[in-house]
Amino acid sequence: MNIKLHSNCIPIKGYYRSIIIDLQRKTYYFIPNSMFEIIQQFTKKRITEIKKLYTEEESKIIDEYINFLFSNDLCFYYNDVNEDYFSPLSFDYKSPSKITNAIISVKSNSIIVNKIVEQLDKLGCKAIQIQMLDNIDINELENISHCFNDSRIRDIQLLFPYNEYLEKENLLKLLETNHRITKLFVFGAPNSEIIFLDEYRKFPVYLTKQKIENYSFCGNIHPQNFTCNMSFFIESQFYNTCLNRKVCIDTNGNIKNCPNMQKTYGNIQDTTLTEAILKQGFKDYWFIKKDDIDVCQDCEFRHICTDCRAFIKDPENIYSQPSKCSYNPYIAKWEGQEGWISVEEWRKDNKYNQNRVVES
Repeated sequence: MNIKLHSNCIPIKGYYRSIIIDLQRKTYYFIPNSMFEIIQQFTKKRITEIKKLYTEEESKIIDEYINFLFSNDLCFYYNDVNEDYFSPLSFDYKSPSKITNAIISVKSNSIIVNKIVEQLDKLGCKAIQIQMLDNIDINELENISHCFNDSRIRDIQLLFPYNEYLEKENLLKLLETNHRITKLFVFGAPNSEIIFLDEYRKFPVYLTKQKIENYSFCGNIHPQNFTCNMSFFIESQFYNTCLNRKVCIDTNGNIKNCPNMQKTYGNIQDTTLTEAILKQGFKDYWFIKKDDIDVCQDCEFRHICTDCRAFIKDPENIYSQPSKCSYNPYIAKWEGQEGWISVEEWRKDNKYNQNRVVES
């Protein structure tokens, strides 16, 4: 008998440990690197043949590995005669959209938003985050939401500061009547809490006491921000998981790759988004994938983690590790966990070839 992982269950090797990503169930499982090596042999040998390469004690560990895989429905048995029937997962990344997602930072002005939405719609954009830095009332929020009525944009997130006239009931009503709006983030609220529109915990309103001017909108690397799905995983094989097919417009109308980057590619007042994304250098960041980035290339989470090129440890090296990542993949610990040390400290104490590449 042979064993094969389901095509949607992908093992990823890290420096210290590995994971198996279940793209269908949108979750992942930790496994030791020795288990990763055993799994790599599944396609070449029967289990009985694999065990012959190991001691009796090691064979017992292999049995534990196999039990783990079956108990989590990650694999199946098959015979040699039907091996050719199993097609591997296609890693082709295809999108008809020239831009898939956008961030707009604006003063409370629905006219500007409407102008930008028209351009994004022509580019095939599907998701947008609007950051409103001024106080805004419910009527202006409704006006902004109406800008999307005739667009193809289906995922809208709104961020804005709290004011006493923004009652929770009105915010929930806004979500109920505008299902394109998937999240509301309200900053400077009296209390931090999450309110859901219905019992299925859809369309949440996030209220936080944090001030919007003190909030950094990107670059935070945390397990809560991991994305385990097919489209994200496949995109990560070839493109940057944050900046690929993204366009941003700051409060002054400057067109950028990211609101926190300095480089601009024109202003929305005199440059169309179509013109901006065709300018030299705009698409360069799109192709910086996790396997190219220092430290990230050794991390088991690299294909489910959103990257950041705006905040990096070495501004002179575009392939530098994100500065807001507090995970050390060489010891598999997050900052705050017992025994954690920084990557820099670890490298001082360990001989390490920084040009190495981890194979997955």
